[in-house]
Amino acid sequence: MIEFIASDMDGTLLIDHANLHKDNIEAIKHIQNLGVPFVICTGRDLAQARFCLEPADISCPLITLNGAETYDENGKLIETIGIEDDDARELMNLAEDLGLYTEIMTSKGVFTLNLSRRVAQLVDMQRKLQPDMAEKEIHEHIQHFTDTLLAKEIASYEELYRDPHTIVLKLCIFSNDGQVAFEGLKKHASKHLPNVVITSSFYNNIEVNHVNAQKGIALKKYANKFGYDLDKTMAIGDNGNDISMLSIVEYSYAMENAEDYVKDVANYITGKNSEGGVAQAIYKHFPTK
Repeated sequence: MIEFIASDMDGTLLIDHANLHKDNIEAIKHIQNLGVPFVICTGRDLAQARFCLEPADISCPLITLNGAETYDENGKLIETIGIEDDDARELMNLAEDLGLYTEIMTSKGVFTLNLSRRVAQLVDMQRKLQPDMAEKEIHEHIQHFTDTLLAKEIASYEELYRDPHTIVLKLCIFSNDGQVAFEGLKKHASKHLPNVVITSSFYNNIEVNHVNAQKGIALKKYANKFGYDLDKTMAIGDNGNDISMLSIVEYSYAMENAEDYVKDVANYITGKNSEGGVAQAIYKHFPTK
């Protein structure tokens, strides 16, 4: 019998950048009414996650930034695991030398050196993904997405590294050329930066965390803290940053839209995010009738 459920957000709970599938909303409330604990494990920060959850009237504990921060259902911070400033500086300088777009997620919010470049990159990606979409619709879609980013432009990341009150929690690096663009960064990190881990949440990005800030590690800590058995835990995800949690639970579900290497890790497959796949998985174990 499943006693604890964890789910990713993007590509899993969400049908787009901001909205939950209505079936997922109903399924979450169904299990919460049954007394089954539900936690979200996301690469987003707290503010970005709440941007999507509050309109759906969903309140639950949150493991954010891939495990860098954990919050209880009241928004109280339980744990923070940041990246060493020198490690962040080294990787971000290399990314900038390679001409890659970057963002830093910190204890004080999300920062970028050039937000307009991010918007242009998103427009280009959307054109490739949906070539039949009207230009006006593309820009409206991207504007909605950038609203969820809540990112602030900054002149130099050095302002963050040098501020003793700012904790660097996650680095985000993007390229529409896909994962091949990050090979140099990955090799450098594997050779010289043993205290970081690199994952991905989409074909065009990599996400860098402290090696101890991973969804699986954070989920295991949370389960141990509250007495949940991982053999009786369900986890649902779709991409590389979900593997660490899918690999430690008995009821691991990959979305139908998940990457193949993620499906290989999961014990079960559920429907697409656009079809309410999270709800489908939940109702298999907790039917409404």
